[in-house]
Amino acid sequence: MSELADAKDVALSKLSRNLDALGEMPWKEKPRLGLVAKDWDPREPRRMVAWLTPKGTQVVSRLLETVSYPA
Repeated sequence: MSELADAKDVALSKLSRNLDALGEMPWKEKPRLGLVAKDWDPREPRRMVAWLTPKGTQVVSRLLETVSYPA
């Protein structure tokens, strides 16, 4: 996740907090959107990886369709 934070010029703590908000696991009793999942990289135990869930992929696809084909 540090690579993504560096690429987007965002603090790692802020990126992690935003991914938590977009994720599936409850945090501080706040609702989650279930769009992103993250876990430890099995090849590098010190590295966290994140990916879109099926729901997240669907949302991104709909957004891209809307942007690409405005009504």
